[in-house]
Amino acid sequence: MIRKEMTVAEVLRVNPQSTHLLMSYGICNCCGGNLTLEESAQSKGVDLQMLLDRLNKG
Repeated sequence: MIRKEMTVAEVLRVNPQSTHLLMSYGICNCCGGNLTLEESAQSKGVDLQMLLDRLNKG
């Protein structure tokens, strides 16, 4: 389960397949890997709940 408190780097460790999804929103490990998913989404103007829903879609 991906949570908003996880860093981008943690998300990618847990779910490496999420790379393309995150990059489609301008979120990448190289520039913001230490930011939380919440911080990254906010900085890119991405709806956090929508992003979490897509990341956790099983």
